[in-house]
Amino acid sequence: MTKDPDGILLEGRSVIDTWEEDAGKLLRVELTAETVAQALSGPLPQPLAEYHYAWIANATRLALAMAKLSVPIDRDALVAVKVRQELQRLSKKLLATWVDVEGLSGNADSRLLDFAFDQSSTPIEIHDCGDPVSYLKTNLPDFHRMKTAIHELEWLGNFLRLTAQHIDTPPRRYIQTAERAVRIMRARWLMPVYERAFGSPVTLDAAPRIGPPYYEGTKFMVFYQTIVSLAYAEHATRDLSGVLKEARELHRASPVKFPAGAPEGL
Repeated sequence: MTKDPDGILLEGRSVIDTWEEDAGKLLRVELTAETVAQALSGPLPQPLAEYHYAWIANATRLALAMAKLSVPIDRDALVAVKVRQELQRLSKKLLATWVDVEGLSGNADSRLLDFAFDQSSTPIEIHDCGDPVSYLKTNLPDFHRMKTAIHELEWLGNFLRLTAQHIDTPPRRYIQTAERAVRIMRARWLMPVYERAFGSPVTLDAAPRIGPPYYEGTKFMVFYQTIVSLAYAEHATRDLSGVLKEARELHRASPVKFPAGAPEGL
């Protein structure tokens, strides 16, 4: 789990990141018959004979793609959050680098000056330096450029920081709500896939411990966490029990309908 500069919790690859990507292209890479078989064969029993791991991989890819289409997300708002986070991250790196370089030791600075002398093609008159800045610029251009670049790092870091501060972003509650809605919809579309593949209804546990080396949740909880871990590197879904409970209520009240051409059985 990571935490962005505004304090928004992002588990694994967040909805802010995954919403920007083509789900089909992403999931074809992460969810294959081989990766699904390897991930599920340990904590779960074998699927029914007619629903092999290739079927599960195809069905889960479709389910997660359909889940993406089922949640109304303000794309512009999420893009604004992503841009602000990117600028804040780069600003911190630049300012940290500036502090490090600005704090060069006297010995290191002397070595840099010596190297600049060695590289200079201009005859240097030590006794007639005149204005130090003009002297460096004229006679030691590399050393002068280095000193200028150090100060430019500070300017650039602050420019990015101030720009980020002026980007309007939705409140933290909106992001948390959006992430939860996406997870609920993923679970809702994965439930019929699980029920077909393993021949048993979805059951839940109020306090699961899921993820290597612990597999103490119900079979569907393990299935869900394993699939989103493969697809999105989300290894520990926040409030897993609550998310899946809401998804199951929707699943029981109004099961999703897969489009024509879906894997047989859905």
